[in-house]
Amino acid sequence: MLVGREETVRANMAQVGVPGNAKLSIVNARLSEHNGLYADFLYKRLQRFGYLFRDVQRLVNQDRNVFGACMVALGHADGMVTGTTRNFATALDDVLKVIDPALASA
Repeated sequence: MLVGREETVRANMAQVGVPGNAKLSIVNARLSEHNGLYADFLYKRLQRFGYLFRDVQRLVNQDRNVFGACMVALGHADGMVTGTTRNFATALDDVLKVIDPALASA
């Protein structure tokens, strides 16, 4: 499963040699049917840190690391690979907004 705009993902797949008929799902964070569920989940985690619901909605819709971490946290994905376009600290910060490390190892 890949997260991003379909035309951009397909262009990148072609550039790195992944066949166009590869059995990969492409999910656009902005168009996902699960955004409401992800926003509710994330708001429950972040509201005590000063985040408004609209802030959380923006994160889910526009930040692919947050969106991907929500997918993992709610069982819609088994894992997540990130870090190609952002440095480690930024990617980790996005993931830690969603997944509590103390609960992840349990």
